[in-house]
Amino acid sequence: MRQKTALLFLAFCIQSLVSFSGTNQEPNPKSEVNKKIQVAFLIDASTSMAPYHNQVKFMVSNMIKKLNDLKYNDKKAVVQIALYEYGNSDVSSEVSFVRQLSYLSTDQNFVNQKLFEIFPKGDTELCSNAIGKALNELDWSIDTNDLRMMFIIGNEAFNQGNTNYKVMCEIAADHMISVNTIYCGNNKKGIDDFWQDAASNGKGNYFSLDTTKQSLKFTTKLDVPYYSYQDSLSKTYYDKKMMDDVMFVQEPTVRKPKPRPTPSKSDKNKTPVSNENIPTPINLDELIDEDREGISITSIPEEKLPKEFQGLTDAEKKALIQKKSVARKWYRQKLKEISIDRQRLVGAEMLKKLENGENSAAGAPVLTFVLQKAAVMGMK
Repeated sequence: MRQKTALLFLAFCIQSLVSFSGTNQEPNPKSEVNKKIQVAFLIDASTSMAPYHNQVKFMVSNMIKKLNDLKYNDKKAVVQIALYEYGNSDVSSEVSFVRQLSYLSTDQNFVNQKLFEIFPKGDTELCSNAIGKALNELDWSIDTNDLRMMFIIGNEAFNQGNTNYKVMCEIAADHMISVNTIYCGNNKKGIDDFWQDAASNGKGNYFSLDTTKQSLKFTTKLDVPYYSYQDSLSKTYYDKKMMDDVMFVQEPTVRKPKPRPTPSKSDKNKTPVSNENIPTPINLDELIDEDREGISITSIPEEKLPKEFQGLTDAEKKALIQKKSVARKWYRQKLKEISIDRQRLVGAEMLKKLENGENSAAGAPVLTFVLQKAAVMGMK
Protein backbone atom coordinates (compact mmCIF):
# COMPACT_ATOMS: atom_id res chain seq x y z
CA MET A 1 0.00 0.00 0.00
CA ARG A 2 2.88 2.38 0.85
CA GLN A 3 4.58 1.70 -2.49
CA LYS A 4 1.31 2.32 -4.33
CA THR A 5 0.72 5.58 -2.43
CA ALA A 6 4.30 6.70 -3.16
CA LEU A 7 3.79 6.00 -6.87
CA LEU A 8 0.53 7.96 -6.85
CA PHE A 9 2.30 10.86 -5.17
CA LEU A 10 5.11 10.79 -7.78
CA ALA A 11 2.49 10.72 -10.54
CA PHE A 12 0.73 13.71 -8.98
CA CYS A 13 3.98 15.71 -8.96
CA ILE A 14 4.96 14.82 -12.54
CA GLN A 15 1.48 15.40 -13.95
CA SER A 16 1.19 18.66 -12.07
CA LEU A 17 4.43 19.98 -13.50
CA VAL A 18 3.49 18.89 -17.02
CA SER A 19 -0.13 20.02 -16.88
CA PHE A 20 0.68 23.47 -15.57
CA SER A 21 3.93 24.18 -17.45
CA GLY A 22 4.11 27.74 -18.61
CA THR A 23 1.56 29.14 -16.16
CA ASN A 24 4.05 31.21 -14.17
CA GLN A 25 3.87 34.05 -16.67
CA GLU A 26 3.20 37.66 -15.72
CA PRO A 27 -0.49 38.68 -15.60
CA ASN A 28 -1.70 40.65 -18.59
CA PRO A 29 -3.61 43.65 -17.23
CA LYS A 30 -4.93 44.53 -20.70
CA SER A 31 -6.71 41.24 -21.20
CA GLU A 32 -10.25 41.87 -22.44
CA VAL A 33 -11.32 38.27 -22.01
CA ASN A 34 -14.00 37.81 -19.38
CA LYS A 35 -12.31 36.80 -16.14
CA LYS A 36 -12.84 33.40 -14.68
CA ILE A 37 -13.18 32.26 -11.07
CA GLN A 38 -12.29 28.62 -10.43
CA VAL A 39 -12.85 27.20 -6.96
CA ALA A 40 -12.55 23.57 -5.86
CA PHE A 41 -14.11 22.52 -2.54
CA LEU A 42 -12.64 19.37 -0.99
CA ILE A 43 -14.89 18.19 1.84
CA ASP A 44 -14.13 15.59 4.49
CA ALA A 45 -16.90 12.98 4.25
CA SER A 46 -15.77 10.84 7.18
CA THR A 47 -18.02 9.96 10.12
CA SER A 48 -16.45 12.44 12.54
CA MET A 49 -17.54 15.33 10.29
CA ALA A 50 -21.25 14.60 10.77
CA PRO A 51 -21.84 17.38 13.37
CA TYR A 52 -20.31 19.94 11.00
CA HIS A 53 -21.89 19.05 7.68
CA ASN A 54 -24.92 21.34 7.84
CA GLN A 55 -22.71 24.31 8.67
CA VAL A 56 -20.21 23.40 5.94
CA LYS A 57 -22.83 22.87 3.26
CA PHE A 58 -24.58 26.13 4.12
CA MET A 59 -21.26 28.01 4.01
CA VAL A 60 -20.19 26.48 0.68
CA SER A 61 -23.60 27.02 -0.93
CA ASN A 62 -23.56 30.64 0.22
CA MET A 63 -20.09 31.15 -1.24
CA ILE A 64 -21.20 29.68 -4.57
CA LYS A 65 -24.20 32.04 -4.64
CA LYS A 66 -22.13 35.14 -3.83
CA LEU A 67 -19.45 34.26 -6.36
CA ASN A 68 -22.06 33.89 -9.08
CA ASP A 69 -23.17 37.47 -8.41
CA LEU A 70 -19.73 38.91 -9.24
CA LYS A 71 -19.07 40.96 -12.37
CA TYR A 72 -16.00 42.08 -14.28
CA ASN A 73 -16.23 45.15 -16.54
CA ASP A 74 -20.02 45.03 -16.13
CA LYS A 75 -20.07 41.49 -17.45
CA LYS A 76 -20.97 38.48 -15.35
CA ALA A 77 -17.81 36.68 -14.27
CA VAL A 78 -17.41 33.08 -15.36
CA VAL A 79 -17.65 31.06 -12.15
CA GLN A 80 -16.63 27.40 -12.19
CA ILE A 81 -17.03 25.27 -9.08
CA ALA A 82 -15.63 21.78 -8.51
CA LEU A 83 -16.52 19.47 -5.66
CA TYR A 84 -14.68 16.56 -4.08
CA GLU A 85 -15.29 14.36 -1.07
CA TYR A 86 -12.52 12.54 0.75
CA GLY A 87 -12.55 10.04 3.60
CA ASN A 88 -15.69 8.23 2.42
CA SER A 89 -15.32 4.47 2.96
CA ASP A 90 -17.64 3.80 0.00
CA VAL A 91 -14.80 5.01 -2.22
CA SER A 92 -12.01 2.56 -3.03
CA SER A 93 -8.72 2.70 -1.15
CA GLU A 94 -7.09 2.39 -4.58
CA VAL A 95 -7.97 6.06 -5.12
CA SER A 96 -7.24 7.01 -1.51
CA PHE A 97 -10.95 7.32 -0.59
CA VAL A 98 -11.20 10.47 -2.73
CA ARG A 99 -14.03 11.05 -5.23
CA GLN A 100 -14.84 13.85 -7.65
CA LEU A 101 -18.49 14.85 -7.37
CA SER A 102 -18.39 17.73 -9.82
CA TYR A 103 -15.84 18.90 -12.38
CA LEU A 104 -15.27 22.67 -12.72
CA SER A 105 -18.86 23.52 -13.60
CA THR A 106 -20.82 26.70 -14.19
CA ASP A 107 -24.04 24.88 -13.27
CA GLN A 108 -24.73 26.16 -9.75
CA ASN A 109 -27.77 23.91 -9.27
CA PHE A 110 -25.82 20.79 -10.23
CA VAL A 111 -23.01 21.57 -7.79
CA ASN A 112 -25.48 22.28 -4.97
CA GLN A 113 -27.25 19.00 -5.66
CA LYS A 114 -24.00 17.08 -5.34
CA LEU A 115 -23.05 19.10 -2.25
CA PHE A 116 -26.26 18.23 -0.41
CA GLU A 117 -25.85 14.53 -1.24
CA ILE A 118 -22.57 14.22 0.70
CA PHE A 119 -23.13 11.89 3.62
CA PRO A 120 -20.53 11.16 6.33
CA LYS A 121 -19.17 7.63 6.29
CA GLY A 122 -15.60 6.47 6.85
CA ASP A 123 -12.47 7.20 8.85
CA THR A 124 -9.46 7.65 6.53
CA GLU A 125 -8.91 11.31 5.69
CA LEU A 126 -6.03 11.81 3.25
CA CYS A 127 -5.94 15.56 2.63
CA SER A 128 -2.80 15.50 0.48
CA ASN A 129 -4.29 12.94 -1.89
CA ALA A 130 -7.47 14.99 -2.24
CA ILE A 131 -5.40 18.03 -3.23
CA GLY A 132 -3.38 15.93 -5.67
CA LYS A 133 -6.47 14.58 -7.42
CA ALA A 134 -8.02 18.03 -7.70
CA LEU A 135 -4.78 19.36 -9.18
CA ASN A 136 -4.57 16.68 -11.82
CA GLU A 137 -8.19 15.93 -12.70
CA LEU A 138 -9.55 19.46 -13.09
CA ASP A 139 -9.24 21.66 -16.17
CA TRP A 140 -7.52 24.58 -14.47
CA SER A 141 -7.16 27.80 -16.40
CA ILE A 142 -3.65 28.79 -17.56
CA ASP A 143 -4.57 32.48 -17.63
CA THR A 144 -2.95 34.16 -14.63
CA ASN A 145 -5.63 36.87 -14.76
CA ASP A 146 -8.09 34.26 -13.47
CA LEU A 147 -8.71 33.51 -9.80
CA ARG A 148 -7.95 29.89 -8.91
CA MET A 149 -8.43 28.53 -5.40
CA MET A 150 -8.91 25.34 -3.42
CA PHE A 151 -10.73 25.11 -0.10
CA ILE A 152 -10.14 21.90 1.81
CA ILE A 153 -12.48 21.35 4.76
CA GLY A 154 -12.14 18.76 7.53
CA ASN A 155 -11.50 18.00 11.19
CA GLU A 156 -8.69 15.43 11.36
CA ALA A 157 -4.90 15.75 11.21
CA PHE A 158 -3.74 17.14 7.87
CA ASN A 159 -0.60 15.01 7.74
CA GLN A 160 -2.29 11.61 7.49
CA GLY A 161 -1.02 9.19 4.87
CA ASN A 162 2.32 8.82 3.09
CA THR A 163 1.96 11.77 0.73
CA ASN A 164 3.78 14.90 1.93
CA TYR A 165 1.16 17.62 2.33
CA LYS A 166 3.80 20.39 2.26
CA VAL A 167 5.03 19.36 -1.19
CA MET A 168 1.52 18.93 -2.57
CA CYS A 169 0.43 22.36 -1.34
CA GLU A 170 3.59 23.93 -2.75
CA ILE A 171 2.97 22.38 -6.18
CA ALA A 172 -0.46 24.01 -6.23
CA ALA A 173 0.90 27.37 -5.07
CA ASP A 174 3.70 27.27 -7.66
CA HIS A 175 1.02 27.21 -10.32
CA MET A 176 -0.95 30.04 -8.74
CA ILE A 177 -3.68 27.82 -7.28
CA SER A 178 -3.94 28.77 -3.62
CA VAL A 179 -4.73 26.09 -1.04
CA ASN A 180 -6.97 27.44 1.72
CA THR A 181 -7.80 25.29 4.73
CA ILE A 182 -10.90 25.27 6.93
CA TYR A 183 -10.62 23.26 10.13
CA CYS A 184 -13.91 22.24 11.74
CA GLY A 185 -13.39 22.55 15.46
CA ASN A 186 -11.22 24.42 17.94
CA ASN A 187 -8.88 26.91 16.27
CA LYS A 188 -5.78 25.85 18.22
CA LYS A 189 -6.47 22.16 17.55
CA GLY A 190 -6.55 22.96 13.83
CA ILE A 191 -3.16 24.66 14.12
CA ASP A 192 -1.75 21.70 16.06
CA ASP A 193 -3.08 19.34 13.38
CA PHE A 194 -1.14 21.16 10.61
CA TRP A 195 -4.06 22.91 8.91
CA GLN A 196 -2.46 26.33 9.27
CA ASP A 197 0.88 25.01 8.06
CA ALA A 198 -0.80 23.48 4.99
CA ALA A 199 -2.38 26.83 4.11
CA SER A 200 0.97 28.56 4.56
CA ASN A 201 2.65 26.13 2.17
CA GLY A 202 -0.22 26.53 -0.27
CA LYS A 203 -0.04 30.36 -0.20
CA GLY A 204 -3.57 30.43 1.15
CA ASN A 205 -5.39 31.28 4.38
CA TYR A 206 -6.28 29.17 7.39
CA PHE A 207 -9.76 29.34 8.96
CA SER A 208 -11.52 27.46 11.73
CA LEU A 209 -15.23 26.69 11.91
CA ASP A 210 -16.42 26.05 15.45
CA THR A 211 -20.03 24.84 15.48
CA THR A 212 -20.15 24.88 19.27
CA LYS A 213 -20.53 28.63 18.86
CA GLN A 214 -22.50 28.69 15.62
CA SER A 215 -24.77 25.80 14.70
CA LEU A 216 -27.40 25.28 12.05
CA LYS A 217 -30.35 22.95 12.41
CA PHE A 218 -32.98 22.18 9.83
CA THR A 219 -36.34 20.50 10.33
CA THR A 220 -37.84 18.22 7.69
CA LYS A 221 -40.92 16.01 7.44
CA LEU A 222 -38.64 12.95 7.54
CA ASP A 223 -37.09 13.79 10.91
CA VAL A 224 -39.50 11.65 12.96
CA PRO A 225 -38.96 8.38 11.05
CA TYR A 226 -35.23 9.15 10.68
CA TYR A 227 -34.62 9.52 14.41
CA SER A 228 -36.97 6.61 15.15
CA TYR A 229 -34.87 4.28 12.97
CA GLN A 230 -31.70 5.72 14.50
CA ASP A 231 -33.00 5.01 18.00
CA SER A 232 -33.99 1.46 17.04
CA LEU A 233 -30.55 0.88 15.52
CA SER A 234 -28.83 2.15 18.66
CA LYS A 235 -30.70 -0.44 20.74
CA THR A 236 -28.95 -3.24 18.84
CA TYR A 237 -25.57 -2.05 20.18
CA TYR A 238 -23.87 -2.91 23.47
CA ASP A 239 -20.64 -0.93 22.97
CA LYS A 240 -21.54 2.77 23.16
CA LYS A 241 -18.32 3.86 21.38
CA MET A 242 -18.99 1.53 18.48
CA MET A 243 -22.61 2.70 18.39
CA ASP A 244 -21.51 6.35 18.18
CA ASP A 245 -19.19 5.49 15.28
CA VAL A 246 -22.06 4.23 13.15
CA MET A 247 -24.88 6.57 14.09
CA PHE A 248 -24.23 8.63 10.98
CA VAL A 249 -23.37 5.71 8.70
CA GLN A 250 -25.14 2.60 7.58
CA GLU A 251 -22.24 0.17 7.49
CA PRO A 252 -20.26 -1.40 10.35
CA THR A 253 -16.90 0.10 11.24
CA VAL A 254 -14.31 -2.68 11.30
CA ARG A 255 -12.06 -2.11 14.29
CA LYS A 256 -8.40 -3.07 14.34
CA PRO A 257 -7.27 -4.99 17.45
CA LYS A 258 -5.31 -2.82 19.88
CA PRO A 259 -1.54 -3.51 19.96
CA ARG A 260 -0.21 -5.53 22.87
CA PRO A 261 1.56 -3.44 25.54
CA THR A 262 5.37 -3.50 25.41
CA PRO A 263 6.84 -5.28 28.48
CA SER A 264 8.51 -2.92 30.96
CA LYS A 265 12.07 -3.36 32.24
CA SER A 266 10.73 -4.79 35.48
CA ASP A 267 9.19 -7.60 33.45
CA LYS A 268 12.42 -8.61 31.69
CA ASN A 269 13.11 -11.49 34.07
CA LYS A 270 9.58 -12.80 33.87
CA THR A 271 8.68 -15.74 31.70
CA PRO A 272 7.50 -14.30 28.36
CA VAL A 273 3.94 -15.01 27.36
CA SER A 274 3.20 -15.68 23.71
CA ASN A 275 0.73 -13.29 22.11
CA GLU A 276 -0.93 -16.32 20.59
CA ASN A 277 -1.90 -17.49 24.08
CA ILE A 278 -3.47 -14.15 25.05
CA PRO A 279 -7.17 -14.26 24.16
CA THR A 280 -8.37 -11.31 22.06
CA PRO A 281 -11.28 -9.55 23.79
CA ILE A 282 -14.55 -10.48 22.16
CA ASN A 283 -16.89 -7.65 21.25
CA LEU A 284 -20.52 -8.74 21.14
CA ASP A 285 -21.28 -6.08 18.51
CA GLU A 286 -18.67 -7.60 16.23
CA LEU A 287 -20.46 -10.93 16.46
CA ILE A 288 -23.73 -9.24 15.53
CA ASP A 289 -21.97 -7.58 12.58
CA GLU A 290 -20.47 -10.97 11.68
CA ASP A 291 -16.97 -9.47 11.80
CA ARG A 292 -15.41 -12.17 13.97
CA GLU A 293 -15.00 -15.35 11.98
CA GLY A 294 -14.60 -18.61 13.81
CA ILE A 295 -15.77 -17.17 17.13
CA SER A 296 -19.12 -17.89 18.69
CA ILE A 297 -21.09 -16.22 21.45
CA THR A 298 -20.61 -19.44 23.41
CA SER A 299 -16.95 -18.39 23.79
CA ILE A 300 -17.95 -15.47 26.02
CA PRO A 301 -18.14 -16.22 29.76
CA GLU A 302 -21.71 -16.13 31.04
CA GLU A 303 -21.01 -13.35 33.57
CA LYS A 304 -19.71 -11.05 30.81
CA LEU A 305 -22.84 -11.36 28.69
CA PRO A 306 -25.67 -8.81 28.76
CA LYS A 307 -28.56 -9.87 30.99
CA GLU A 308 -30.82 -10.79 28.09
CA PHE A 309 -28.30 -13.49 27.07
CA GLN A 310 -27.68 -14.90 30.52
CA GLY A 311 -29.41 -18.15 31.35
CA LEU A 312 -30.07 -19.05 27.71
CA THR A 313 -28.95 -22.25 26.07
CA ASP A 314 -26.18 -22.05 23.44
CA ALA A 315 -28.76 -22.49 20.70
CA GLU A 316 -30.92 -19.70 22.12
CA LYS A 317 -27.92 -17.36 22.36
CA LYS A 318 -27.01 -17.99 18.73
CA ALA A 319 -30.62 -17.44 17.67
CA LEU A 320 -30.74 -14.11 19.55
CA ILE A 321 -27.48 -12.99 17.92
CA GLN A 322 -28.92 -13.85 14.52
CA LYS A 323 -32.14 -11.95 15.29
CA LYS A 324 -30.20 -8.84 16.30
CA SER A 325 -27.98 -9.13 13.24
CA VAL A 326 -31.01 -9.17 10.93
CA ALA A 327 -32.59 -6.22 12.79
CA ARG A 328 -29.39 -4.18 12.63
CA LYS A 329 -29.03 -4.70 8.87
CA TRP A 330 -32.67 -3.76 8.33
CA TYR A 331 -32.44 -0.53 10.35
CA ARG A 332 -29.20 0.41 8.61
CA GLN A 333 -30.83 -0.04 5.21
CA LYS A 334 -33.89 1.99 6.17
CA LEU A 335 -31.66 4.77 7.52
CA LYS A 336 -29.63 4.71 4.32
CA GLU A 337 -32.76 5.08 2.19
CA ILE A 338 -34.36 7.80 4.25
CA SER A 339 -31.10 9.73 4.74
CA ILE A 340 -30.75 10.42 1.02
CA ASP A 341 -34.22 11.97 0.79
CA ARG A 342 -33.73 13.83 4.07
CA GLN A 343 -30.45 15.35 2.86
CA ARG A 344 -32.23 16.68 -0.23
CA LEU A 345 -34.90 18.31 1.93
CA VAL A 346 -32.25 19.86 4.18
CA GLY A 347 -30.52 21.19 1.07
CA ALA A 348 -33.76 22.76 -0.15
CA GLU A 349 -34.20 24.46 3.24
CA MET A 350 -30.65 25.81 3.03
CA LEU A 351 -31.31 27.32 -0.38
CA LYS A 352 -34.49 28.96 0.92
CA LYS A 353 -32.55 30.59 3.75
CA LEU A 354 -29.92 31.83 1.33
CA GLU A 355 -32.58 33.25 -1.01
CA ASN A 356 -34.07 35.06 1.98
CA GLY A 357 -30.73 36.72 2.63
CA GLU A 358 -29.68 34.66 5.66
CA ASN A 359 -25.94 34.15 6.09
CA SER A 360 -23.72 31.78 8.03
CA ALA A 361 -22.01 33.80 10.77
CA ALA A 362 -19.39 31.10 11.27
CA GLY A 363 -18.50 31.12 7.56
CA ALA A 364 -18.48 34.91 7.21
CA PRO A 365 -14.66 35.31 7.42
CA VAL A 366 -14.20 32.79 4.60
CA LEU A 367 -16.72 34.54 2.37
CA THR A 368 -15.18 37.96 3.09
CA PHE A 369 -11.73 36.60 2.21
CA VAL A 370 -12.92 35.18 -1.14
CA LEU A 371 -14.75 38.36 -2.14
CA GLN A 372 -11.68 40.45 -1.26
CA LYS A 373 -9.49 38.21 -3.45
CA ALA A 374 -11.96 38.63 -6.30
CA ALA A 375 -12.08 42.42 -5.79
CA VAL A 376 -8.28 42.66 -6.09
CA MET A 377 -8.64 41.12 -9.55
CA GLY A 378 -11.35 43.59 -10.52
CA MET A 379 -14.37 41.37 -9.88
CA LYS A 380 -17.12 42.93 -7.77
